[in-house]
Amino acid sequence: MSELLSPLEWFFVVLLAVVPLAGLGLHLWIMFIGHGKRDQNDEQAP
Repeated sequence: MSELLSPLEWFFVVLLAVVPLAGLGLHLWIMFIGHGKRDQNDEQAP
């Protein structure tokens, strides 16, 4: 199958596969780990 595409074309194939996966990982990190979430103490401060 490697004879079907040139190395440069394989680079773009891999790039188009990695970018959505990286976006999915970023969104899951934000949702589940709570990046930037305020603590309860911050909300109660005057």
